[in-house]
Amino acid sequence: MSYKHKVLFAFDGTLFFDEEGNYYGVHVNDSILDRYLNLGEKVSLLVRTQPISEEDKGSIPQITNPYCNIISVPNFKSIGNFFSRNKAKDIIENAVKNHDTIISRIPSAIGSYAIQYANEFDKPVLGEIVACNWDSYWYYNYKGKMVAPYFYWKQKWITQKVDHAIYVTKHFLQDRYPNNGKSIGCSDVALKEIDNVILDKRLKKIDNQATPLKLGTVAALNVPYKSQQDVIKVIASLKRKGHKFSYYLVGQGDDSRLRDLTEKLGLENEVKFLGTLRHDDVFKFLDDIDIYIHPSKQEGLPRAMVEALSRALPTLGANTAGIPELLDEKDIFNKGDRRRIEQMLINIDKPKMKKQAMRNFATAKNYIGEKLDQERLNFYHEFLSDHNLTIPDRLKSQVVVLK
Repeated sequence: MSYKHKVLFAFDGTLFFDEEGNYYGVHVNDSILDRYLNLGEKVSLLVRTQPISEEDKGSIPQITNPYCNIISVPNFKSIGNFFSRNKAKDIIENAVKNHDTIISRIPSAIGSYAIQYANEFDKPVLGEIVACNWDSYWYYNYKGKMVAPYFYWKQKWITQKVDHAIYVTKHFLQDRYPNNGKSIGCSDVALKEIDNVILDKRLKKIDNQATPLKLGTVAALNVPYKSQQDVIKVIASLKRKGHKFSYYLVGQGDDSRLRDLTEKLGLENEVKFLGTLRHDDVFKFLDDIDIYIHPSKQEGLPRAMVEALSRALPTLGANTAGIPELLDEKDIFNKGDRRRIEQMLINIDKPKMKKQAMRNFATAKNYIGEKLDQERLNFYHEFLSDHNLTIPDRLKSQVVVLK
């Protein structure tokens, strides 16, 4: 039996599991695992895991890839789990030793340890830089502001230990966290080919739209820096001034903080929580709303926003990370600037929405999966070649020269 080249993908997860031993992933699915199998014949996920609820089991995709293995790492990041750190480090160290190629998502605690061990054992590392530690901590709470400089420095330091890096932005993360080797800017969003029928339907919807306009956001509900609370407060202010809008929130996590705010402001009829939706249902949701808004203070390049653009949705976003790479500057507001958001919503009209719809739809075409996949495959080939690693036949057959 021939040896199988083994790839290790290290990140903080989380993957969910049921009593039958099946695994489910929000940010990792079978298509992403198939992508990593271009680097080897086996792929292991080095992640945190936790049991899945019956409710989430119906909405989070199951991982069924037969060439995938799960290596569970205990949660060691919080103070209460501090004594799990040594056990976690042992698991990470052994996993790195037993694999040939390491893919590390940055920022992530598990990924950072994996990079350090990979450097120690002279293992090739491919880094995926997907978000900004500074923004994550600075905009979390006052305690986060105290540690943000340290984690900013740590992400810069660990990124410089990666000689091949894929950034999800075109400029922002590259400028803030440069690496010392080769890199490309390639979003991890993978849109299918988009049809002009989508734009035609959107323009007709704008012509026939009813009031109140429906706003929507797709983002985790339990993380303060996603900033849905800013939009909720804007809805309350507009309501007092006689302007009616409704706001629909999609996302996973404990929504009690946002629900409490909604009740406090008397917006139970205006703000609706839809929870986690299946991926196909997310597109149906996007088709149903009138304006997508992404107020987050921490991002890489938000997948949800790219998907909104692909539905020709008029879209507003904060000046965070890669968001300005997606939108016209007139559709961008400063982080947390509720007054500006309010002005933008008051001044919205059908001609502006149509102009946004056409521009956004054109922008989304830059994120068609086939084009991005080809750029990524070519970079994989270069990564393996630079490290004198065997290039799988499936990758050889897919590499082409892009014009």
